[in-house]
Amino acid sequence: NPDDPRSQNEQIGDDPMKAGVYGIKNLQRIIPNLIEWTRSPNEDFSSLKDMYTAVAGQFRLYNGHVAKFVGGIMETPKTQEQSGPVYEIVPEQKQREAVDFLNKQLFATPTWLINQEIFDKTGESGTRVIGLLQDNALSRLISSRTLGKLLDAEAVNGNNAYQVTELLADLKKGIWSELAARKPVDIYRRNLQKSYVTTLIGLITPSTTPVTSGSFTISIGGGVSEKSDVKSVVLAHLASLRSEINAGASVI
Repeated sequence: NPDDPRSQNEQIGDDPMKAGVYGIKNLQRIIPNLIEWTRSPNEDFSSLKDMYTAVAGQFRLYNGHVAKFVGGIMETPKTQEQSGPVYEIVPEQKQREAVDFLNKQLFATPTWLINQEIFDKTGESGTRVIGLLQDNALSRLISSRTLGKLLDAEAVNGNNAYQVTELLADLKKGIWSELAARKPVDIYRRNLQKSYVTTLIGLITPSTTPVTSGSFTISIGGGVSEKSDVKSVVLAHLASLRSEINAGASVI
């Protein structure tokens, strides 16, 4: 089941959020040692670039596992003689924990991945690497498919469901935290915020043309139905966000 966020191990009791935190801590220990660990006489820096890419890829994998909890549906195969549902919506609290994880581990700039000495030897750049990682998560969280599944869950569980408005509010707290704190916004966060807005706009005004945001390009599209609640919720969210940005800009 592609909508089940659990691996086989997680289905028997492991906590993917806790596992992700421990995994990321290990990756953070690797980065400062990569140059030394990949050093080889008379060789170029291909191994260093490959290993750095592998670390970033593992980080993306951890975030991807967690992002699947939002709008996720757990499957427990059963025979007709067994009681209980086969398909269950991921509990609201678990979905909130997933968004909190991503806010802390990914959307708060993962500065541990920014190593200029590695970039000088490999040609990589922090804005590109982190931008791609963040865009990957945003495209999963803010997609017509994910938001549509949240609406389906709301139809079943009502106020006990993790609703689209709650997801957007939780994401805004993490991605736009500078608004409430009245703090300057650095380039990494500006790129993330542009991607957030661009992705939302893509839902309500689908386009087949890639949109450039910051130093990278985002493919958007897959808009929602005109009668879907998603469109009205997104429009209201963007309008509210614009007002907060304008108010924050006047203060700063």
